[in-house]
Amino acid sequence: FANTVLPYVSLWVEVEANQMNGSLPIWPSIKAGVATDIYILNFASNQLTGTIPSNWLERGFSKFSTTNISISIQNNQISGELPASLLNFSATAAPNVINVQNLAFLAANNRLNGTFPSDFFTHLNWTFSAVVKFDFSNNQISGDLPSTLGNNGLNSSPMTVSFSIGDCPKLSGSIPSTLFSGVGAADSITFSAVGNRLTGSI
Repeated sequence: FANTVLPYVSLWVEVEANQMNGSLPIWPSIKAGVATDIYILNFASNQLTGTIPSNWLERGFSKFSTTNISISIQNNQISGELPASLLNFSATAAPNVINVQNLAFLAANNRLNGTFPSDFFTHLNWTFSAVVKFDFSNNQISGDLPSTLGNNGLNSSPMTVSFSIGDCPKLSGSIPSTLFSGVGAADSITFSAVGNRLTGSI
């Protein structure tokens, strides 16, 4: 499967709420020049273990453009640190990867640890028009929130922006003063950080 080159206009894999085990698979490449409308991987509520590979998503995003991206791995037993290169598509992506309507990366209720890479959110140099959602709640992520959170990488104002880091008891430090300063006039911004050790002023 990892050596397959897909000629399709969508990649949709949904195995939520089963008893799948093992680690996250290496995904097939998309045929060069294919404009992909949907890229959905839903592994939620299984028994997956292991870590997130550093180049897990790069194979697909280096060769196609897409409008809807949804990665769901919540409610598993995935551990390890968030790879700094996980969202770094800009170095390899084709120039036409600029118009993404929806982006969701949901990793709540796992065993992720370590800190947020300082430049984790700086590589999203695409144009978003609808929804941007990240959920890392109920993990063991520690350290400070990166100062880059929401203040660059978003080249437009999505209608909805949501970022959840609740119930990460090892997360500390202050909320960056530049939080979401790069989002612009979004219709709705949700920031959930309940049950942490954050300090400082609001």
